[in-house]
Amino acid sequence: MHSKMAMVSVWRLYFIVAISSIILPLISGMLLTGIRKINGLQMATSHQRKMLLVASLVYQTMLIYLFNKAGLELFILPFLIGYALILLAAYSIHYYTQISLHAMGWGGFTAMTIFLLPHAINGFYWFVLAAILVSGLVLSARLFLGAHSRTQIYLGYSIAFILMASTFIFYGYGI
Repeated sequence: MHSKMAMVSVWRLYFIVAISSIILPLISGMLLTGIRKINGLQMATSHQRKMLLVASLVYQTMLIYLFNKAGLELFILPFLIGYALILLAAYSIHYYTQISLHAMGWGGFTAMTIFLLPHAINGFYWFVLAAILVSGLVLSARLFLGAHSRTQIYLGYSIAFILMASTFIFYGYGI
C-alpha cells in the first residue's frame, strides 16, 4: 500500500473524493433543474429526491470500484462505503418518510471525524467539536424552518451515524 501511496498524492485523492461526493451531485442537481426534471435543489417531491440520491449513489459506487481496483485502502474507502450505505438507506427510507438528508449527511460526517480522531494529527479534536457544533446548528435550523420534524432529523442523524461508525469499525478504525 505504501508504494502505491508514494505514487499518488493523498491530496489528489481527497480532491477526487470531493468531486465525486459534492461537485458531481451538485452538477447533477443543476442539470436536472435545467431540464425541468426537478423544480430546484430543494427537491420538494419524493421523486425528485430519489433521482438525486440515485445519481449520488452511482458516483460513490464508481469511486469505490476505482479505489478497490487501484488497491488504495485508506480511510477514504470506509468513508466512501459508509457514504454509499447512507445514500442507500436514505433512498430506502424515503418510501416511508421524508427523512432529513441534511441530518444524514452531518451524522455520517460526525461519525467519520470521531473515528479518525485517534489516527489524526494533534489538534484534530477541534475539528470533531466543530463537526458536532455545526451539526447542531444546521439541524436546529432545519427544525426552525419547519423543513422536517424532530423524528425525521433524529432518525436521519442516528441512522447515518450508526452506518458510518459500523463501516469504520468493520475496517478496524475502532475508537
